[in-house]
Amino acid sequence: MNNIEYFPISEQGLRDNNEDFCLVESISGGLDVLTIIADGVGGENAGEVASMVTCKGISEYLAHLDNIGLEDLRMAVIAANNDVMELQKNPRYENMATVVSACLISPEDNVIHICHVGDTRIYALCNDGIELSKLTKDHSFVGRLFDEGHISEKEAMLHPKRNRIDKCIGSRQLNYFSDYLFTSSFELTKFNRILLCSDGLYDVVSSSEIHSILVHNSCAKTAANNLVKRALECGSHDNISAIVINL
Repeated sequence: MNNIEYFPISEQGLRDNNEDFCLVESISGGLDVLTIIADGVGGENAGEVASMVTCKGISEYLAHLDNIGLEDLRMAVIAANNDVMELQKNPRYENMATVVSACLISPEDNVIHICHVGDTRIYALCNDGIELSKLTKDHSFVGRLFDEGHISEKEAMLHPKRNRIDKCIGSRQLNYFSDYLFTSSFELTKFNRILLCSDGLYDVVSSSEIHSILVHNSCAKTAANNLVKRALECGSHDNISAIVINL
């Protein structure tokens, strides 16, 4: 059994409903930990349904597998996309979509696998807390500008097009043969903590402040609560979700 400490939190904030969904569970007979955060696409139908169906679809695909690897995680996300697209045939759910970041932590294999699409994020605290690294790339107009060095983090946080995404779950472009998803694997021992979060957090709380909160709050629950609290203090108008994992 693993000894990983984690805490998920999702806050509705100022929105009328919460389209974020968090899932954390032990899989592979308790050897591995699966963590997922999804954020339903605003302005489309049933974002909260898309985020929930995606998280549960990934979980159900992996539930009965052993020796799970990166390709299994990728296939699980593709299967969840198919679930969402099937529901889109119902007029109530037409065009519904979500972004998602999934992280599979395997202590026995000393590896973390990630699979991601959209603008939810996965961060890692490295080098005994000295550095905060963003492990995912935002599939968004502003995220691309930032990753290519055209704008600063502050400019990205204030950009009027910061919520325009390029990729999502619920897309026909995502299939078994495409490179639509961002996937990667990392050595577990390189990291001290992992953070998964929605844009309701990082749109208003800078990476340096996220880093500080993670460093100064060793308890996963306290760190997650303080991240969401800070986003509310900064005036976030979105749902705010965070999963903090102590490795």
